[in-house]
Amino acid sequence: MDSEAKRIIALKEELRRDLEAIERVERLMAFKNGALKAPDERQGVLGIGVVEFGSDEGEDEDQTTATSLKGTIEATINADCGVRWTNQKMLSHLNQVGFKLRAKKPIYSIGQAMQKLSDSGKIRLVRKGAGNQPNIYKGKQKDQQAGSEAPSAEKQGGDVESTQTSIQ
Repeated sequence: MDSEAKRIIALKEELRRDLEAIERVERLMAFKNGALKAPDERQGVLGIGVVEFGSDEGEDEDQTTATSLKGTIEATINADCGVRWTNQKMLSHLNQVGFKLRAKKPIYSIGQAMQKLSDSGKIRLVRKGAGNQPNIYKGKQKDQQAGSEAPSAEKQGGDVESTQTSIQ
């Protein structure tokens, strides 16, 4: 009977280790591929805006939620159009307001987001940086975002405000 009890105890211990290994694999798979089960309460939630498909196909991406990185950057820059923003200044601001940045090097994520916002016309590139000189961005007023603008000296590295010319 004593050997039978030892064998049962050894089997229980082996099953416990197997269950722990399965839980580790599930956590790893959930981290890599997506959740297989409900997320752990200790795990943080990403602040990503959810877009419902099929709601209105005519709408632009202008309704990006302020919880996404691009949405937060756009709202911050366009809040005061007179302030000049660099990637480093934006990183400092986002850290100061408590925005969660999960990238190992978030300065690159911020730079890409600001470049995409500039390319889509939601913010202005005031000066194209080169070498150790950073890109400088400014906000756009609502009327500038709605209207289409002709390419100006901003794109060529000038520090010139865009002006609209009328053909008579």
